Formats: sequence, C-alpha cells, structure tokens
Amino acid sequence: MSAPRPGRTVRSMILVFPLAALLAAGGCGSKDDTPKHSSIRGKVTSIDTSTGEVRMLWYNPNEKKEKQITGTLAPEAEIFIDGKTALLKDVMVDDTVTVTGRREKHDGQIKLVAVKVEIRRDGDDEPTSTAPAESPATRPQS
Repeated sequence: MSAPRPGRTVRSMILVFPLAALLAAGGCGSKDDTPKHSSIRGKVTSIDTSTGEVRMLWYNPNEKKEKQITGTLAPEAEIFIDGKTALLKDVMVDDTVTVTGRREKHDGQIKLVAVKVEIRRDGDDEPTSTAPAESPATRPQS
C-alpha cells in the first residue's frame, strides 16, 4: 500500500469543502420550509377548551389599532402562569398573554398555532377565579 500523494489530498479537500458549505447553506437550493415562530402580546377575550381555540385582542402596530385574532394550541404547546406549568383551563379571559407561535396552512387557509403561552399574574392583587374555561373565567370587577 503506497502513501497518498500530497497533491491528491489537497484536491480532495478542495472538492469536499464547497460541497459541505453548499449542504450547510441549504442543500440543493430548495426554500426553507421550517416554520417561523414569532411572539405577540395581547389580552385573552375568549377560550374554548374543547377545540383549543383562543381569541385575543392584539395591537397591530402596522394598522395602528387593536385586532381580534383567533388561534389554536399546538399539541406540544406549553402554557406557563407565573413561570409554572399550567393547562388551558387555567387561562382566564382578560389575562395578558405573550404567545409564541407560527402560521400553518390548512386546507388553503392560514391558521395561527400557539406553541408557548406565558401569563404573568405576579403582583395581581385581585383573586383569581377557579371557574373552568368552558364558561370562561373572568376577573372580578371592582
């Protein structure tokens, strides 16, 4: 068995590095189908625990007005209230939420799908209701 020639090793490396760079940059030029996640902040306006559908009021800075948007929870979605794991039934109407999610296309329509919901109630002096979300809990009015 003879030792590899130095020139041959250099030529092999010249061919391998561009190929590796091409693969790392996205392969064969196909577009990236990885879902893009973004976060928005708003206030919960309705909850349907049977369908997982949640509506919230969100300020759209482009339109300079509040908009009602509807989304569903992904099966792997996480909900946190004051940093602790919670369930959809623990979310209340009028909760201020930060939702991280993505847009998905279903039957030709764009749907909003939440993968993470964060609610901060720390320092909230008002008692929280324990009513189930099917009859959405609301904060007591002072």
